[in-house]
Amino acid sequence: MRPVTLCTLQWTDLDIEEVCRKARGFGYDGLELACCGNHLEVDKADDAYCNKRKELLKKYGLKLFAAATHLASQCVCDNIDELLTKRSGLSVVMAFQHSRQPLGTEKG
Repeated sequence: MRPVTLCTLQWTDLDIEEVCRKARGFGYDGLELACCGNHLEVDKADDAYCNKRKELLKKYGLKLFAAATHLASQCVCDNIDELLTKRSGLSVVMAFQHSRQPLGTEKG
């Protein structure tokens, strides 16, 4: 049977433990953790941090299925200010900064 998961992006006003508690109560099998709020802080995501997140989900019988980087990926073709880059800590942000050129105009 296919697992049913919840993307936490719409729940970042709540602490991650509260989201886990609610998701389990709603019957979800796992989460797609948002890379914002305190759900998945990419700049802190070393092995110890990630293990703590996995243990928290396990405490509520949930599994981690994906990391939601929606906010960073919405920046495609937009100017991305330095503050956003510093706050997100996502390498994907830097990759999208370079994708603003029209196709075929890349420097080789």
